[in-house]
Amino acid sequence: MSDKKVSFVYRDDAFSPNNVRNDSLILDKVADIIERYLPRCERLSEKEFTLRGTDAQIIINMCRSNGAIERLVEYQRQGRLVINSGYAIRNCFRDRLTSIMQRSQVPMPQSLVVDTCEAALPEEIRQWDLFWVKRGQGHSMVREDIQQVDSLEKLQQAVEEYRQRNIGTVVLSRHIDGDLVKFYGIKDSEYFYSFYPAEEAHSKFGQELLSPKCHKFPFDQRRLYDICQKLARELGLDVFGGDCIIGRDQSICVIDFNDWPSFAPCLSEGALHIANHILLRISEMSELSERSEMSERSENTENSDFSSDAFDISHLGESNPNKDNQNNESPCH
Repeated sequence: MSDKKVSFVYRDDAFSPNNVRNDSLILDKVADIIERYLPRCERLSEKEFTLRGTDAQIIINMCRSNGAIERLVEYQRQGRLVINSGYAIRNCFRDRLTSIMQRSQVPMPQSLVVDTCEAALPEEIRQWDLFWVKRGQGHSMVREDIQQVDSLEKLQQAVEEYRQRNIGTVVLSRHIDGDLVKFYGIKDSEYFYSFYPAEEAHSKFGQELLSPKCHKFPFDQRRLYDICQKLARELGLDVFGGDCIIGRDQSICVIDFNDWPSFAPCLSEGALHIANHILLRISEMSELSERSEMSERSENTENSDFSSDAFDISHLGESNPNKDNQNNESPCH
C-alpha cells in the first residue's frame, strides 16, 4: 500500500480571504501525518494542479476554482480517491447548498435563490425586516459576497450590484436572532468542535461583529452534531465546517456549511482526526482493490489467503469530547 502516490492540493489564495495562513496550516499538518505512512507524496498549489494535473491515485485537496473542480470530478470518475470530491465542493456553492438543505429539511432560515436578472424581488420577502444577501454561484471571495441589509430598497440595490459583477444568482435569507456558533467536523467521525467566533476573534470579513452580545443560550450539542452529519452525507462532504444560530428557545438554525475550513481553533487535534479519516478511506480503497485483483486471479475467492495491508492507525483513535454533553451551556471542544 505504501507505493500509492498522494497529491495534496492547497487552496488558492483568492479563495482564502484573510485566512491564507490558516488554510495552509491545516493541510500542512494533515500531509505531515499521512506522509509517515505513504512516503510518495507531492504538494501542489491549486494553480499547478489545474494546469498540469497529477498522476497520484489519491488526491487530498482544498480546491475551489472551477478548473480544479473539473479535474477532481474527472479523477473521481477514473476511480481515484478524491477528498473532498469535486461533486461535494460544487454542492457547497450557496445556491446548490440552499436547495439541498431545503430538500433535506435541515433547520435553516427562510431562504430563496434569486436570479439577479429578475426584474422584481419575490413577494414573500416583503414580510422580512432584516436580510442577508449572499453570493449564490461559487464561494465567497470578498466582503461584498455576504451583505446584511435592512430595507427592500437596499436589498434591490445589493442584488443589482451582484448582477453588475456577473454573478447570476444570490441567496436571500431572513435574519435570525441568537448566538452565532461555528463548528468543524468530519463525515462519519465522532470528532466535532464548536465555539463562539466572536469570543475567539475568528472572522474572515467581520460579520460576526454584526451579531448582538453572545448570551450562550443552552442547546443540544448532540443534535447539532447529528444535523451536520446528515447534511455532510447529503452533500458527499468528508471534511466540513459551518455556522449556526442558537435561539433563545434553544433552537438550532444552520446558516452556512462549507468544504474543508481551516480548523484554526483546533488545528492540531483537527488535523489528527482528518488524517485518521483519510487513512481509513485509503485502507478501504486498497482492500477493495486487492480483493478485486484476487478475484480476477481465482474463481474461488473463498479459499484465497487474503489479508488487508491496512494502516496501523490505532494510536490515532478517535474521541468525541462532545458526545457525553448533549445539553451544554456553551459549545464543547
